[in-house]
Amino acid sequence: MNMNESEFWSLIERARDLAVTPDKLATCFVNQLNEMSVSAIVDFGRHFRNANRAAYDERLWAAAIAISEHYTSDDTFSDFCDWLVAQGRLVYDKVLTDPDSLVELEEIESGSALGGEGFAIASAAYETYKMKTGRDNFSEMLGLLPPPELRNAGIWDGRFETLKQIVPRLYAKFGARP
Repeated sequence: MNMNESEFWSLIERARDLAVTPDKLATCFVNQLNEMSVSAIVDFGRHFRNANRAAYDERLWAAAIAISEHYTSDDTFSDFCDWLVAQGRLVYDKVLTDPDSLVELEEIESGSALGGEGFAIASAAYETYKMKTGRDNFSEMLGLLPPPELRNAGIWDGRFETLKQIVPRLYAKFGARP
């Protein structure tokens, strides 16, 4: 059984409904994926990876930096994008269109977007695949891709004051960093 994009987003919504707290979300993904075929798990991983790659936008990176200066490396920004995918399709689509809309999310206020759950969430398909198959070749099953291309590259000049133009509401809420 293959998983299409609509089923992917539905699974994310179900996991979000089942998770009592944000730190339980990865476990909810693993539990749901464990009930699926290996091919569906691989499809989920592929959809998740593609959604992460689609979030590689310098405007979103600027938003993440406005919230916390911790999102300056590619790895930590990727974790942030994983967290964003796990927020569900409505939030994901809205934030891709308007990164400054992150200011409206309770998770931003509470700091859970900054807690590092993104990597655990993104690893759920890998962990489930490995449990079900006993193999460690999940990346090969997904297929190798070149690094994602950063959309809107060059929009941020590296100065925190410039964030005021890119994400004014986040900048106003979290202030400039030295």
